[in-house]
Amino acid sequence: MRRLLIFTIDVETWQPIPPGHKIDWKANIVEPLAKIEALLKQHHQRAVLMVETVELLWLRENNPKHYDLVMNQLRAMSEHVEYGLHIHPAWRNAAIVKGVVNFKDDKYLLDLPYGEALDLLQAGSRLIKDELGSVPRSYRGAKLHLCEKGSMNWKRRFDMLTHVGIKVDSSVLPGIQIPEWNLDYKGCPMAPYYPDPEDIRKDGKQQEIREYPISVLAGVPLDLKAIDSAFLSDQALPMFKVMLGHSKTAIDWKGLETFMKKDKLVTFGDIEGY
Repeated sequence: MRRLLIFTIDVETWQPIPPGHKIDWKANIVEPLAKIEALLKQHHQRAVLMVETVELLWLRENNPKHYDLVMNQLRAMSEHVEYGLHIHPAWRNAAIVKGVVNFKDDKYLLDLPYGEALDLLQAGSRLIKDELGSVPRSYRGAKLHLCEKGSMNWKRRFDMLTHVGIKVDSSVLPGIQIPEWNLDYKGCPMAPYYPDPEDIRKDGKQQEIREYPISVLAGVPLDLKAIDSAFLSDQALPMFKVMLGHSKTAIDWKGLETFMKKDKLVTFGDIEGY
């Protein structure tokens, strides 16, 4: 019997861009997506694309040629993917200086006033609906960030996400503690759960947004043993995430194909029925 696994890809570039680097939209985004598309088709699999929409909205205004290139590739994958919503507010104030994209800030969504943050979520949801023909029902916070500073309270984000129709969040990485990102996910459940809006680490009574914790934050190479071990833990539906656009080697292609050959890759919508 084939194991169920969720494969998610953050479709984004660097923010801020490291010194000496430039974004190559074709090499860092379009070509890897095309390769993923070919693998999904070949092995009859599905994946979740967490689409960073603030970047795309910026690209539409500042570089329409590359915007069309990225959007055409995203559309080409529609039969094999679910489109989720992913937002980095820093792109709002990005500017091109001597051919390089610079950022004036790197704020989280919750650093913004409620109305401004909600506007970004709604604009992102509209972009995916209008351009890709699908209303996003899944979401991932930038840098896995969801909660108010100094707490694990995510009620404000919960209210925003329910307002735009989100049914699944996938931002929690159980056990991770990063003080500079205001993350403390120690003690979070490993299996999907409905988190308490007052404390994302606890199972709650709400039934509107289900959290799918990340099993493996995949870099280079893909940690095959870590994913295998997730099946042996209390995690009922292991999930791994990779970030597209951060480098040409962000995806371990051999490792990815290994799972496509032996496991069944599904989307959040396949499980939740939306």
